[in-house]
Amino acid sequence: MSDPPDPIAAGAEPGQPPSSGSKPGGGTGCETGAEPCGWLSDLPRFYGTEPRVVRLRLEQFVRDAGPDQVRAWDDSIPWLQRECRELVDAYDAARTYTAILEYELPREARRPDVIVLENGVVVVLELKGKAVPSQADIDQVFAYARDLRSYHRECADRPAC
Repeated sequence: MSDPPDPIAAGAEPGQPPSSGSKPGGGTGCETGAEPCGWLSDLPRFYGTEPRVVRLRLEQFVRDAGPDQVRAWDDSIPWLQRECRELVDAYDAARTYTAILEYELPREARRPDVIVLENGVVVVLELKGKAVPSQADIDQVFAYARDLRSYHRECADRPAC
């Protein structure tokens, strides 16, 4: 059995949104299970979509999400959308960046909250809902970035942070 298409590979060209993910009409490519993530789009499509719709897509992907996880998404999605909008407003080229939410790491069940593909750089975000991250939170993000560089062919020669 072959692996599903990978959104990081699809968005690997610097400054180009993934061809398999951004579909006309607002589809993300992830909602059908074709991609190993809950959401995949360019930044304008992400911040232009109702937070409830994004959360529903994440719930479809993460079928065992409990109430705490759903509450965390409800808290973080609007904030993340505002940040993405501000980034695009300040830096027009950011409209080509890709947002990937709940990306399932290859051959694992671990999922970074957010990956942003930005001009060949892979940015990993873990949203903890607190003002100051713990060392364990920082270590978790570094581990995700390390694993993407070490075990994901498309990230091997790209900066991941």
